[in-house]
Amino acid sequence: MPEDLSPAPTPAEQTDLDILTRVNAMLENYVASLDDRHHKVVQFKSPEEISRIFSEKACDLSLKDGQPAGEERILKACEATLALSVRTGHPHFFNQLIGRADVTGIAGETLVAATNGSAYTYEVAPVFLLVEQEVMNKTFDLVGFGRDTAEGLTVPGGSISNLYALQTARYYKFPKVKTEGIFAIGGQPVAYCSAGAHYSYTKAALVVGLGSNNMVEIPMDSRGRMRADLLEKRVTEDLAAGKKPFFVGATAGTTVMGAFDDVEALREVCDKFGLWLHVDGAWGGAVLLSPKYKKALLSGVDKADSFCWNPHKMVGAPLQCSIFTHNKGHGLLQACNGTCATYLFQKDKNYASYDKGDWTIQCGRKPDAFKTWLAWKRLGDDGIRRRVEYGTEERS
Repeated sequence: MPEDLSPAPTPAEQTDLDILTRVNAMLENYVASLDDRHHKVVQFKSPEEISRIFSEKACDLSLKDGQPAGEERILKACEATLALSVRTGHPHFFNQLIGRADVTGIAGETLVAATNGSAYTYEVAPVFLLVEQEVMNKTFDLVGFGRDTAEGLTVPGGSISNLYALQTARYYKFPKVKTEGIFAIGGQPVAYCSAGAHYSYTKAALVVGLGSNNMVEIPMDSRGRMRADLLEKRVTEDLAAGKKPFFVGATAGTTVMGAFDDVEALREVCDKFGLWLHVDGAWGGAVLLSPKYKKALLSGVDKADSFCWNPHKMVGAPLQCSIFTHNKGHGLLQACNGTCATYLFQKDKNYASYDKGDWTIQCGRKPDAFKTWLAWKRLGDDGIRRRVEYGTEERS
């Protein structure tokens, strides 16, 4: 065999590999222990206690002294972090709308971190962009959006998905706003959501310049759904007052009541007034993966203009992974958000049609679709369906 002429690892490089090996072993033990009900969900400590534990058993939390910590202290810090963090994969963890991360998803997240890729251009992230498009295609098919008209992105959380929806809808209705600003609209733009909708709708209104008073909350019925009749009444009143309604944010699974808005009824109102209809499925959108629950809870979702859902909730992808899609034609995200930074985006590059970086409000973008894709490939449609149906029935 030919002689191996590659240089031996330096002591520093060997230490780095040792740390990685030992932390991986910690993580394996941690994940394997999650079903042990003898562990508490959290070893709750005060900020002062946590700082003291780190100082005594690992290394100071403070970076004030600027000195490097040795390998053993770094490893002790990792152990302390696992010991003092909330065990979100514990069978008794019910505090938030997340839970145990899928093991294959964790493997995918680890691989993404190791490659340190950024999903803006094909030349930098070829596999990750191809995988992302396959996850989008699957989402289009599940929602009922046409692949010839739909676009989508993974974004950092459902709140950002709702921001993308509002931003895209505003550009679609008032395209001059991109270059001339909100005053080009020539009146007060107004958007609407349910009184039970996620607060990210209001935050999105702050970011895009509407103001919180112009994300109007429509009252709910006894089941927690937005009342379409009161939406129609309010839109009529706002038009009479000279305002410019343009967006309705529906919800598939409200945070407190778990309500699913009547998408078909809201679609009728939106069609009457020419409004964009977005469905925030961050929490409940995973029922798309169950034919039984999709029909009961998301009838008419294929008529929405945009839709989002979070695989990091019911499907179990590691945080964060949110999918935003719209069905208003290819090129809309580029037109809405693009600035054509030529140092990154050149049309004459190989496979530039796969570049998504200029569709976004970001530059660097984590390839979040990969962990969802990897878990999906392992479980298959039926495995994902069973997971969603089990979660839905356990919470009913």
